[in-house]
Amino acid sequence: MGGKRFYFVSISRLDFRGTISPKDKERSDFLLIPLDVPSGVKSIVIEYSYRAKDSGECEIDIGLFSPGRVDFPAEPEAFRGWSGTAKKKIVVGERYATPGYLPGEVKPGTWHIVLGLYKVPSCGCDYTVSVDMRGFEEEYAHRRTTSTLVPAGGPRWYKGDLHTHSVHSDGDAEVWEIAEKAREKGLDFVALTDHNTISHVWECLETWGPAKIFPGMEITTYYGHMNLFGVRKWIDFRARTESDMAKIIELAEKHGYIASINHPKPDYPWLLGNWEKVWVMEAWQTVWEYFNYLSLRKYVELLSSGRNVVAIGGSDAHKIRHEEGIPRLGEPTTLLYMESLTEEAFLDAIRQGRVIITSGPNGPLIEYEAEGNGKRAGIKTTRIIPRADKLRVKVEEGSNSLLLVLTARGPIKVGLIEDNLYTKDIPMVLTTEDVFAMPLLMDPDYPTDDPLSEEAVVKAMANPILLKETR
Repeated sequence: MGGKRFYFVSISRLDFRGTISPKDKERSDFLLIPLDVPSGVKSIVIEYSYRAKDSGECEIDIGLFSPGRVDFPAEPEAFRGWSGTAKKKIVVGERYATPGYLPGEVKPGTWHIVLGLYKVPSCGCDYTVSVDMRGFEEEYAHRRTTSTLVPAGGPRWYKGDLHTHSVHSDGDAEVWEIAEKAREKGLDFVALTDHNTISHVWECLETWGPAKIFPGMEITTYYGHMNLFGVRKWIDFRARTESDMAKIIELAEKHGYIASINHPKPDYPWLLGNWEKVWVMEAWQTVWEYFNYLSLRKYVELLSSGRNVVAIGGSDAHKIRHEEGIPRLGEPTTLLYMESLTEEAFLDAIRQGRVIITSGPNGPLIEYEAEGNGKRAGIKTTRIIPRADKLRVKVEEGSNSLLLVLTARGPIKVGLIEDNLYTKDIPMVLTTEDVFAMPLLMDPDYPTDDPLSEEAVVKAMANPILLKETR
């Protein structure tokens, strides 16, 4: 038979084996394994495994750096990918890379496999990393994006989810699938915040609909999580101390990203301080009953100290293709009052605090305007006013909800809403001693009028009026 024959050459195969002890973890959360890559390599295939030497929980993450400065904070150009424990086989080539990793030239030089020492039992963990450096690259299917163009629209409330994950980290859905699922649920946009990687950014920008996908990244450390919005360049996530996190926040600000501390509550608490440097926080993650009263308490603590901190919500959904249990996409839903459905307007709405959080895509919408001494403030405009004598509240889809206004001096009960469309002018004197005034809706079927109680269930909350003197 005629035709060409192709000889696929493996240039080098290497195995790395070792044991990680608790003392290794004490010294550093990350182990760097140097990998010398010769000329002519077109793709690198890495497979790894780990297990506890005896009994106990062992979890070892994995990522990859190409030649460059890899000490914390590593230069963005050296980053080639991160997958945590989600993938046991990784391919990085010139044209294709496993989601979570970046395709591109396989430069000769010293690369580094990075192992994250997430959980190391007292007996230690054994690991094996196998590397195949190939002089060829296998053919892979082109990653799909969508071509449905979403109109930019005009000024209005846009519904979205500010915390989601895809196959680029440990989620189950492609970027285009998230866009389709979001639209099916009635969302206009989603912020895709995959763990410690930027491999999804290009797909976000190329996915034009049916819902907009804005690129973000979740800085996922072993001591707390923080979302970044507006992301293009990678930022090193390997913070172990408050000082390390301060460097990450400084880099985020330098790049013009918005940083938001995520879910400060049990399971994944925030242990890295720097609250004074961050002005956005995730006050509502997944369904309200999942310890969100603790996040709201932290938010109220920050507001009561005089801080102007913007509250946002996010589902933290991972199972979007095959939804099961919680978290679920769009629960909660964050509404942003935007001039148009663009990334620029998205970032500006967060900066201005034109933000409402509600239980889901069909949850209540709560708006307000305040008046006092000839001045006005509102959720759609400026939220700062030194004094208010009247508060006008408008609620849609809020029947059977208890309306309260939460201030630094405690909650003010307004009353039960019985209709889906509700507007009321409420005589209410608010001064700088109240510090802030946050309208919110509660489920009246629960035995408390205090939204900070463990027994409360909040249905919707608006970012507050800030009662302070203006020049």
